Amino acid sequence: MKEQLNSTLSMRFLSTQIDLLDSLGYARKLSLNFLNLTNDKFDEGNIRIDLNEVEELYREASKVLNDPFIGLRVGHSFRVSNYGKTGSIYTFCRDLKHVIQMNAKYQRIAIDAGEIAYENKGWTDMSGHFLSLVPYNENQNCRHVLNMVVAAYATTFNWLSWGLGTEIISISFRQDEPSDVSLFEEIYDCPVFFGHDKIGIEFSDEAIQAPLTTQNDEKLAMYVATLDSFLNIQNNNISLETSVRESIRSALSLGYVSLPIIASRMNMSERQLRQNLQAADLRYRALLEAERQKIFSELHERGKSFAVISQELCYNDQAAFNRAFKRWYDMTPGQYIAATSSSILSQS
Repeated sequence: MKEQLNSTLSMRFLSTQIDLLDSLGYARKLSLNFLNLTNDKFDEGNIRIDLNEVEELYREASKVLNDPFIGLRVGHSFRVSNYGKTGSIYTFCRDLKHVIQMNAKYQRIAIDAGEIAYENKGWTDMSGHFLSLVPYNENQNCRHVLNMVVAAYATTFNWLSWGLGTEIISISFRQDEPSDVSLFEEIYDCPVFFGHDKIGIEFSDEAIQAPLTTQNDEKLAMYVATLDSFLNIQNNNISLETSVRESIRSALSLGYVSLPIIASRMNMSERQLRQNLQAADLRYRALLEAERQKIFSELHERGKSFAVISQELCYNDQAAFNRAFKRWYDMTPGQYIAATSSSILSQS
């Protein structure tokens, strides 16, 4: 699992999400205002946005539209043609197993939220063929985005295999079962399991092996060449991100963190580091926030108190830590402690 990576979304894929939100009643202008973006930002191919910001957009749209499953609806509305070469490449694959393999390689060009893989081993009481998704940050509260991703997968697979007499057998989620599952059942038209140890889609033997009627080896080769060049650009940006986050972690361990300190640890001037981050469309504050959240999770699992953790993360005061915690988990530390205590009491 690449836990050191920050979960991100390309601006081009974000534009697709914003258009779909617009079609569902949350105007594009509202999305741009909420994210403080302008339309010209979407023309830059190397630009990416932190997944937490996208999740916050979905939460806002959910609130405005009074729709707790807005991510699910957006994913169900998604079509591979919405997203250029990264989506269209799947139509030229041999079969769904080949689609999953291509998706595992190229999905992160659009959205880099976790490890994707094809599996054919049993999951608890199930066995068969699966696309599995393991989020990089298991504590990251991105329910709307993950609902969007899984719904988009299912819609795409059903479209690709249309007319072949195949179907998805089941869908699995790690999230708790919502009070109303009717929309999940309507959209997926198959058993949906909640509280599972993996996020995944199960296929039958027939579905995974049936040749796709749109297979085209020549076009596939052309698209692979183009997407490989996109991946090379993204990998260069990831190398910078990883280096910055490792330097942030080291600085935090010594008790003080700032952009000049990070630049010094990377043998750069502050100006050079700013320029490199800008060229890769990375933001120091977002990287610092992501690394702090990851370290919080590690220290919390080791039983350290919130007060001690806030000091180790170099927050100026407890209030600053509390605000960060609310951004990460959509609740205050006090609410988290109360919820955890209630859960322990109910199990005893």
